[in-house]
Amino acid sequence: MAPARLYSSNGWYAPSQTHCRLDRARTMVDEAPGLKISPIVVLVMSLCFIGFVTALHVFGKLYRSKSGAEA
Repeated sequence: MAPARLYSSNGWYAPSQTHCRLDRARTMVDEAPGLKISPIVVLVMSLCFIGFVTALHVFGKLYRSKSGAEA
């Protein structure tokens, strides 16, 4: 593979797409302590948490409106 071109013809810094992809891939395989979960799993877990908190708010409003009407 050819080395990444760092400067364009006009002299400005312009990393190639290949260079950026290699850097991104390199950070994904670094050995680090902790959980190894994909970004999709993090997204799904975040959406589930948001849905759970929203449901708690709705149930709290319903419970308060029913208990407030009886008192």
